Amino acid sequence: ITTNVELETLNPRLRSRLMDEELVHRYKVNAPDYRNSRPQQGTILSDLRLYGSYRFETFEVQRGCRPDESQNLQRALGVAHEFAQRKEGWLVLLGASGTGKTHLAAAIGNQCEQDGMQVMFLNVADLLDYLRQTFSPNSSTSFDARFQQVKDAPLLILDDLGAVDQNKSWVKEKLLQIVKHRHVRKLPTVITTTQELETLDSQIRTRLKDRRACLIFSLTVRPFVDRDHPAK
Repeated sequence: ITTNVELETLNPRLRSRLMDEELVHRYKVNAPDYRNSRPQQGTILSDLRLYGSYRFETFEVQRGCRPDESQNLQRALGVAHEFAQRKEGWLVLLGASGTGKTHLAAAIGNQCEQDGMQVMFLNVADLLDYLRQTFSPNSSTSFDARFQQVKDAPLLILDDLGAVDQNKSWVKEKLLQIVKHRHVRKLPTVITTTQELETLDSQIRTRLKDRRACLIFSLTVRPFVDRDHPAK
């Protein structure tokens, strides 16, 4: 039997039977509702738990790959692993959809979290949704508090920067604020995108191309789903 009400509120005849300790074992679950997608105030805003299996040891570098692709993936793996060990600077992973960018970004996050570092892993579209949710009268936290949490995350991983329309003024403004804040404070940041750098907003692009702070790596391989088929 499951119930979301206190036993004391039930019909006395029903309650007396549910309170029978010779027959019934009762357990109260105090966890928050997992179906509520709105992060609670005071908790780290992150979807990294969805990518628990995305680790360095599960990253495929040979299956279905041509020699040049395997070499590129091995270099990408090395770059990501080195970032996870160093835990400083910026890393931008470029490449088509399905080439392994998200896997490597999540592997970095999982390794850093295992090492005791707080990690915020968010798809950019989801990040904007989480920010918009604070406008609701029922929100448990303010926009300013949540936005500051994103800007100051010890390690911020922004997955799929190209998933949103950056020409919309509000989207452009918020993404630029995050990038500027983290760039000037030299906070560790990982970004993945399917877009060419030249198509990004110029103010974001200039910071990503700052070689003093940021390493850019391109995954020049076919999508994973196509690697089991011979290249034409």
